Amino acid sequence: MGHSEGAVNNRDGLSKMVVACLLAVTVAAPVSAQPLNQFGGQERADATSELIVLAVERAIASLPPTSGQSVTFEFDPASDALRRTTHLGPTVLRNSHTVGPGVFSFQIAASYFEMAHSFHPINYLMTQVDPPGDQGLAKLGLDARAHVTLINLSATYGLSQRIDVNVSLPITVVDAHAEHIFSTLISDLSAAPRDALLAGPRVPNGDIAGAERVFESRLQPGCKHDCYALRHEALDTLGFDFDAGTNAGVGRIGLGGKGLLFSGESFQLAAVPQILLPSPSESSFAGSATVALFPRLVATLKLTDVARLHTDIGYDYDLDKAELRSFAWSAGGSLAWERAAIDLGMGGSEYDASIHWTPSVIRSARTAEFPATVGQAIESNTVGNSFVDVLLGLKLRLTETSVVAAGVSIPVVNPDFQPDVLATIALERSF
Repeated sequence: MGHSEGAVNNRDGLSKMVVACLLAVTVAAPVSAQPLNQFGGQERADATSELIVLAVERAIASLPPTSGQSVTFEFDPASDALRRTTHLGPTVLRNSHTVGPGVFSFQIAASYFEMAHSFHPINYLMTQVDPPGDQGLAKLGLDARAHVTLINLSATYGLSQRIDVNVSLPITVVDAHAEHIFSTLISDLSAAPRDALLAGPRVPNGDIAGAERVFESRLQPGCKHDCYALRHEALDTLGFDFDAGTNAGVGRIGLGGKGLLFSGESFQLAAVPQILLPSPSESSFAGSATVALFPRLVATLKLTDVARLHTDIGYDYDLDKAELRSFAWSAGGSLAWERAAIDLGMGGSEYDASIHWTPSVIRSARTAEFPATVGQAIESNTVGNSFVDVLLGLKLRLTETSVVAAGVSIPVVNPDFQPDVLATIALERSF
């Protein structure tokens, strides 16, 4: 990459400028087939991959429950025991009721959502470190998008009236694309992607604010000299490793259960622990290759024979990724009959750490033509951590042992690289 403030034809002085590194250096590349990782280019590509993986994982966490909830057992005051109910369980809200002893419930669900966001280029303070030298500014941004189809196979088995266990197997197909945005000389807009220089003004005497004003003025259409422009290039055209296109793989397999802690005439409380196993297909964006423990408490309040309130709280503790650790909750109500049920509620998560869509620090190695440089992001480079969704669900009984269900999650908080809507349709059968 290169960083320059002189006239377009003053290329021979670039090695003395603040940031003098090619986006993907060809003339200074070693004999190996891999391009130089100039200006943290591969680290930025890796950050893009992780952004997509973690964002997909966060979105999956907001999908409807995968365990069987259509056949349920609840407390019967007349017999002072748990008995099978005739009404259907909820779809998008979690139910404290178990499926009952010896009942096997199998579910296949298909979900789809899209994520797309253009992260406006932020300023990096570039410092020449080998040999020590001046400072300058450069702009780096990102266009990222992902289309996600998830097929989830799950099974639930009732060990007793008070305990059931479940397993889920997600198969994920992700169509991912990303482009880096970088500031360059206007004359370099027609250059080959790997020959375009990263460009921006010097920072005189540490005056970052003054340099930012100069930068913005020279990005405007009316600029007359030493003008800059923002260029968009796909990561593969820049020579960086990124699995663009359609990727398929297995996500995080879930192992869980449900145990009743209290059963009363109108109130029921259950513990719902789950463990998520590492995805073997993280490089295909299918899921995180980390382990997570996710205990929940789920409560159901019976208002009438038809109306019920449902709520749950839990903490998703990922053993390695703080960006996936979250306090999760949902609350709402359902109207359930023998042949149909509808849900309406809210759900959300508060994550412990932000996802970085671009690294906070980027580096380029010294070459024969260009000095070593370190860049520090001086603007926000993260996505938000607070998620709130509106949850809608509908369930219809097809036969005595099978139901079809549809659920929709509509995010209302945090628009950064998050789906506008998540849709799920599921078929569940009990034996």
